[in-house]
Amino acid sequence: MRRFALIATILAVLGGVPAPAHAGIGATLVKGGLAFPTAFAFVPNGTRIFYLERFSGEIRLLNLTNGNDTLFYTVPNIVSDGERGLLGITLHPDYPTRPYVYVYATRSVTGAKNQLIRLTNSGRTGTGFKALASFTSVSGYHNGGAIRVGPDRRLYALVGDGHNSANAQTLDNNLGKVCG
Repeated sequence: MRRFALIATILAVLGGVPAPAHAGIGATLVKGGLAFPTAFAFVPNGTRIFYLERFSGEIRLLNLTNGNDTLFYTVPNIVSDGERGLLGITLHPDYPTRPYVYVYATRSVTGAKNQLIRLTNSGRTGTGFKALASFTSVSGYHNGGAIRVGPDRRLYALVGDGHNSANAQTLDNNLGKVCG
């Protein structure tokens, strides 16, 4: 029955088919009026959300208990044409003991580069900016950006194909790949 409810809910979202009442899925507005949010990550205790504003380079921290929305860090030199900008965020698996925030961003660094960046949460402010990896952004489109920590506790980034699907079929570059 769960499988049916999930499929019906997906169809409702995609095609207008009404979801059954027993689906148990709803929506609640947490924060409105955002410029262009692209990704978010909950802190483990669920009281705060880190979220990205794609064009401004802002990483923001929303406190769900009192509604305070504060600037955590502004990533410099953001390139935001096409599908570029701040694209992905995740937290270290031992957060907050290891207070690292990882971000995938397109930046102007000797040309446009997609970078995997690490920041340290120091009193709800980002410090210690460090670029961990850079991938050439060959196109304004298909830059990827999803980042996650795998079951092996390694950090993985989905690097887009640069608007050329053939890139995903060759080992000659890192475009269209999962990099870890």
